[in-house]
Amino acid sequence: MKEMKELPALKLLLQGYLHIDWPEEYNDPWVAVGDYLTSEPGHARMLRDEILYLLKEIPDERKLREVFVDILGSGYLPESDYWTYEEWLLEVVRRAVLSRDAGI
Repeated sequence: MKEMKELPALKLLLQGYLHIDWPEEYNDPWVAVGDYLTSEPGHARMLRDEILYLLKEIPDERKLREVFVDILGSGYLPESDYWTYEEWLLEVVRRAVLSRDAGI
């Protein structure tokens, strides 16, 4: 896999909010995403660009899963809720843009 740029906003979401024990804190992964978007406004502003960069660099689902879990350290697996990684990440982008536009 080629060298990727750092993705601090996405890494914070996946390691800090959707870590291995996330179900003990949140009843739904989208609640964790919402908490991240309101609690980390500086990082949330960077999230859209980081996700779009990642999807451009890694269009393959299998490799995207490797990055998501092995490099970015997610404890949440979108396939457990019947999402592809690309679909789930694009939904995070949509929610991030909506929360930003709403001034959250």
